[in-house]
Amino acid sequence: MKQDYTTLISAIVAALAGSKLWDWLQKRSEIAVEKEKTDENRLVQYRDDLRERVAKLEAMIDSQNSERVALLQQIGQLTAELSAMKVKLEFLERENSDLRKRLSGEKDEQ
Repeated sequence: MKQDYTTLISAIVAALAGSKLWDWLQKRSEIAVEKEKTDENRLVQYRDDLRERVAKLEAMIDSQNSERVALLQQIGQLTAELSAMKVKLEFLERENSDLRKRLSGEKDEQ
């Protein structure tokens, strides 16, 4: 009879221990899966953040390139205007010099 109780108690302890061990293993597995999901979500958020930053930087580069092109065109126009003004200045200086020579020549004749 003593052996029957021992076997019965051993079976109950084994069943309880087995179910507790199974619950512990299952909980551990669930925690590991949750950790993987959390890590994956962090990586996805980080990747999405990087994509947004790259998109913003590309937009900034595009706008700066268009500004650069506009400024280069403006520099070209200003260079052309400066050349035209230099030619005009040289012409006016020659004309002024010629007029002074004429004026001084007329004064000499009088």
